[in-house]
Amino acid sequence: MRWRTGQFRRLARENRGVTALEFAIVCPLLIMFMFGILAMGHALFSVASVQWAVERSVRALMIDGSLTQADLEKRIQDSLSNLSNMDFKIHYAEDLTYAIPIVRVYTDIAYHVVIPLIPEFDINYRVETHVPRPFEG
Repeated sequence: MRWRTGQFRRLARENRGVTALEFAIVCPLLIMFMFGILAMGHALFSVASVQWAVERSVRALMIDGSLTQADLEKRIQDSLSNLSNMDFKIHYAEDLTYAIPIVRVYTDIAYHVVIPLIPEFDINYRVETHVPRPFEG
C-alpha cells in the first residue's frame, strides 16, 4: 500500500503534459469562436453588399426615368450574383401623392448563418431607400 501512495504523490507532483491537456480543452472552443467570427463577418459583409447594390441601382433610377421595376430588380440581382447563400426580396412602390413622384424600394434579406456546435439561425434585415423620380417631359 505504501508503494502506491508514494507513486500517487509523485504522479500528483508531475506536471509534464499539463499544457497539452489544457490545449486539448481550450482548442475546440477557440476554433468554434473563430468560425463564429468568420460567419458573422461574412453575414455583415453580405448585408452591406445588398445595401450597396440597392442604393447603386436606385441612383440609376433617379437619373433615368424610363427604368421600370423589372429593370431595377435585374440591376440589383446582377450586382448580387456572387452572393449565393442569401435570400432577398425586392419590394417596389411608387408614391404619386406629391408633386414629385417618389419611389420606395424595400429589400428584405434573410441570411442563414451556420456555426459549428451552435444551432443554425437567420439574420433578417431590411434595406429601405426612397428616391424621387425625374420629371418626364
